Amino acid sequence: MKIKDRSKTLEEAYNRREFFMLSSLPYFQFFKAYLEASLEADLHSNGDITTALLNEHLPAKVEGKIVAKQDGVLSGIPEMKYIAKHGGVSLSIGKKMGGEKDGEKFESGMSFEKGDMLFTVKGSPLKVLQLERTFLNILQRMCGIATAAAKFETAHAKVAVTRKTPLPFLDKRAAIDGSVLPHRVNLSDAIMIKDTHFDQFGRDFEALADSLRNRSYQGISFIEIEVLDKKEALLAAEMAKNLDLNVPIVVMLDNFVSKDAKKAVKSLQKAGLYDYVLVEVSGGISSQNYKDYDIEGVDVMSVGEITHSAGVVDISMKVK
Repeated sequence: MKIKDRSKTLEEAYNRREFFMLSSLPYFQFFKAYLEASLEADLHSNGDITTALLNEHLPAKVEGKIVAKQDGVLSGIPEMKYIAKHGGVSLSIGKKMGGEKDGEKFESGMSFEKGDMLFTVKGSPLKVLQLERTFLNILQRMCGIATAAAKFETAHAKVAVTRKTPLPFLDKRAAIDGSVLPHRVNLSDAIMIKDTHFDQFGRDFEALADSLRNRSYQGISFIEIEVLDKKEALLAAEMAKNLDLNVPIVVMLDNFVSKDAKKAVKSLQKAGLYDYVLVEVSGGISSQNYKDYDIEGVDVMSVGEITHSAGVVDISMKVK
């Protein structure tokens, strides 16, 4: 297929936003299983024995304020609501203090500042305290990823995350809240021909074309082909033009230094093949060097660091 609107085609291929919501059954099942495993690990067979020991001296109801101890970007509101419902406590969302949105209720993707109250949790001491660490672990991680993602500001190429993370669904949801693309959902929604495939059949583009020809691509978001040099980029794009499939084909410039990525893009344009593929750069891109890869003509850069190396945002709960 010839690509008429590159931005729209990329958005439709890479931004499966609707999948990463609790209304999506696979996402809900993943989150529910992760939550239950987290609570089981924390409570085990005897529950919170410390709070149970002191329970007769505690009030019937307590209030826990979840407060940011550093600036960040908020992610995880639906997940926090679900944890509260699952644990039998009530949860209310805090309001932004100061700035253009002063007094507005927080929404996912909004920035917050140190000292902002993000949520209030109410319930019995036993229920609130046994959920405290689970609330914070999930919230701190999701906010950490959203905050890391939001720091990538580009002029030409969009930013996407990868599957290099132990919590792919949750982490990709957080990355979306940080305004980057989630890339492919999993191994089943996009075809990605990587070194691990290519090297087993001699990097034979004719064989690859035979495999891709005359197949149905219903439900497939895109086809991505990892290339090692400018010559392979041209071969992949020529193949895309000749196959004329009804699904976008992405050429991934894997581990290219930025100057070679620029040369590859120019070669595709000069050969009249640029309009038949999307172009992704990947490999070794980080918060330190990503601006080198924000190249005119590159559609997207994938950055594993956002999910596999993001720190948490420091958030605490004070119970009274």
